[in-house]
Amino acid sequence: MASQRSQKVKKRLQALQRRRQQTSTRRPLSQIPPESADQVAMTTTGEIMQLIRLHYEVENIDKLRAIFASLRCLEYDASHTRWVWLYTEEARTLSFKNPRAADNVVLGEFVCKGETDSVLNLRSFERATNALVFFDHHMPRTVARVTARYCPPLAAKARDIVSKHYQQFLDYYGTDLVTYPDGKTMAGDLQKFHQYQFTWAPREEVEAFLKRHHLSAPSPQVDWSPELLACDDGIGVYFNPAEGQEMMMSFDDVRRGFHKQGGDLTVDEAEMVRQFLYSDAISPQFVRKLVQEYGDASIVAAFLIPQDSDKYFLEYLLRRYKGHFYRKRYPSLSIVDA
Repeated sequence: MASQRSQKVKKRLQALQRRRQQTSTRRPLSQIPPESADQVAMTTTGEIMQLIRLHYEVENIDKLRAIFASLRCLEYDASHTRWVWLYTEEARTLSFKNPRAADNVVLGEFVCKGETDSVLNLRSFERATNALVFFDHHMPRTVARVTARYCPPLAAKARDIVSKHYQQFLDYYGTDLVTYPDGKTMAGDLQKFHQYQFTWAPREEVEAFLKRHHLSAPSPQVDWSPELLACDDGIGVYFNPAEGQEMMMSFDDVRRGFHKQGGDLTVDEAEMVRQFLYSDAISPQFVRKLVQEYGDASIVAAFLIPQDSDKYFLEYLLRRYKGHFYRKRYPSLSIVDA
């Protein structure tokens, strides 16, 4: 059994070496026939080539490595500190356009970034969708789970859409921060804003949208959460140009707390100022928006920071409680085929 395992490992290493040799001996661009420039790049398994990256949040790196080692379709490549996913053994049951692809075709690669993050690099949508199902079956989510699916061209398109929506928000409201007394008022007003957004779209696109979704008028219904609709102590809606819309409930206490500039905060106001900083759904930009308007004295009071502290305390709090915003971020917008 050990001998068979050794032979399999040897064959996979040879396959990886052949692949590197093939990559290193590719013809220069000047030697590629001109007609190749118009051809679509395809993967070995028959799909259109599209670079995609799946991001995993790792809860237990030791268990993850043990799972990788137990899968015969994964091989560790020490020279590149990666786990290579091969089209063989357990992965051979996956469906591709060219199922006759040779054994040991590289489907993707896992690269661990520290103890808590790992990425799976792939080269087609089909490989990505297969990977999601395959590794969700073999890796318990208590060990690692997908946190993002990244495709550079679609990410750029999503950022363009967010930028356009931000400009529409500014044109409609005249500001990037709007407050409402309660959830129902917010829902009704944002419904009007969504109707306004349709005035930006070409007429033929609007008509196609209405026909596709069986609507008589451009008035899309938003499924607001019951908790948000029931909120009656203020809601702040901030449009972050890099992230999209952010909402904070109980915003009356937050704003009153900041408005007092550190003097005589009530228990509720101090707590909501802290929650504003604690919330992982509120960006540093939203916090800085209120600091720009009211100053940071109420943050000093809510967190019992000594008056003679250096001004970097705010940056420390933002990075402590909102550190994920300082890492690589992806658009909070999904693009689907209509």
